[in-house]
Amino acid sequence: MVGKQRSFKKRSEYLLNQGIVSQSLHDDLNWVWDIRNNMHLFLLDVREYENQYNVSSHVRCANAFKELIKILNEKGRINAN
Repeated sequence: MVGKQRSFKKRSEYLLNQGIVSQSLHDDLNWVWDIRNNMHLFLLDVREYENQYNVSSHVRCANAFKELIKILNEKGRINAN
């Protein structure tokens, strides 16, 4: 069961192992997660807009989530045991 005890990366691994997402989408989702977890605004040593989250990062994030939403809409509810 996917619950509070499982991390995002374990959940994305489950989606990959079940053939729900591709390796490419799995990698992009984990990349988005890592970017999100590594952004600490109070630790920035340069201006916020000069960090690794730029226009191409935004596009990559948006595309990954659009693809994930499309897949989940097609698959319906996913039962994880």
